[in-house]
Amino acid sequence: FTSEEPILIRAIFPPPLCDEDQKHFEAFGYEIHAKMIEA
Repeated sequence: FTSEEPILIRAIFPPPLCDEDQKHFEAFGYEIHAKMIEA
């Protein structure tokens, strides 16, 4: 993660309501990060 990515994700999505949601948000963030590296 760069410092900006978590902020961007939080700006797009509301804060997770539970730990299970948090795991999905984190996985989504890493997926975006991987695509940015591949690009």
